[in-house]
Amino acid sequence: MNNKFNGERLRLGRIFRGLTIEELAEKVGVKKQTISLYETGKIIPEVENLFRLIQVLKFPRMFFFQEEEPVKTGAAYFRALFSTNKKYREQQKLQNIFRGNLCKFLLNYMDFPEQNLPLDLEFNGDMESYTNSIRKLWGINNEPIRDMVYLLEKNGLIVLLTKTDTNDIDAFNQSVMLNDNEERYIIVLSKNKQSASRIEFDAAHELAHILLHPKTEDIESFSREEFKAIEKQANEFAASFLLPKDAFTNDLPERYRTNLDYYVKLKRKWNVSISAMVMRAFNLDLMTYNQYQYLMKKISQRGWRTCEPLDDSVKIPEATVLKYSIDLLLDNDVFTVQTLIDAINENFALEPFDIENLLGLQKGKLSIKSNKITSILPKLKGIE
Repeated sequence: MNNKFNGERLRLGRIFRGLTIEELAEKVGVKKQTISLYETGKIIPEVENLFRLIQVLKFPRMFFFQEEEPVKTGAAYFRALFSTNKKYREQQKLQNIFRGNLCKFLLNYMDFPEQNLPLDLEFNGDMESYTNSIRKLWGINNEPIRDMVYLLEKNGLIVLLTKTDTNDIDAFNQSVMLNDNEERYIIVLSKNKQSASRIEFDAAHELAHILLHPKTEDIESFSREEFKAIEKQANEFAASFLLPKDAFTNDLPERYRTNLDYYVKLKRKWNVSISAMVMRAFNLDLMTYNQYQYLMKKISQRGWRTCEPLDDSVKIPEATVLKYSIDLLLDNDVFTVQTLIDAINENFALEPFDIENLLGLQKGKLSIKSNKITSILPKLKGIE
């Protein structure tokens, strides 16, 4: 560890906690210009102020004296770009970077499922053909996808479901370089006020961004029209991928296409929200615009915009790879809880509660003994 205070680490810690320079200065009891000078390395915090920074930001002292740089990343796609405060977007992106550093550490001891993304599959404008090709590649054909989160993990993506500090963030994805030749995509899905069907759709939506939109794009510079266009395409992909045209059309006889109660039955099978299925039916020309408007009005009248039937009864999917990676290390005596934390903190120090949050672990996981497990990816019925 370097003996010199690292102002860049202070900046990262501040953003990680979702604080502006002014907010941190107020909490520490100094001027905002002082925080700026700390971050740029022009002055070093006095001992008293250093301890206040540590207390406010809740990072180990060594964090501020380490020099290892965070992993490199590509563009991050936020579904609510223009309605989400920039500081929350920066916070979430930085948390993903820290998560990437933890994944980089884990890869020293195990292999994640191989990344199996059809990044070289050309999209020629035919969305139905494109999504069918991906389904065939992943061996799911026209069957309902029982667990989109598991499917993504099985094909090598890193997925995390977490509570976020703002309800404006539904989901986002970001590529991270874990080493010179190991690039992974991390998808973060918000559990704030979400149902299983909406989380499944969000997961498919983020897959669309990964496959269709370059990770080098500067999304922050997009106009509203440009952003709406890529969001529309991602929604079209998600609907097509989750509700394949032929199978969904066969499940929706003409006499039931304007019957909302019938869509409840379809939701039980396809695990897609009723609103999304109605829109999919309209986009497939299975109903007129007037019929579509009528159904969407009825959905609003029934209060289904916020809570649909089955939302409370279908279990929220869980991400497993990161959780089971930690289990494997602890249960097979590669580390004790303390030696694991020590090893993680050697180059990028974090408090145990932050490690738990970043990896989606159960609260207190790093202070209790876990049960023995044998597989990083348990099999789920319907996805082999």
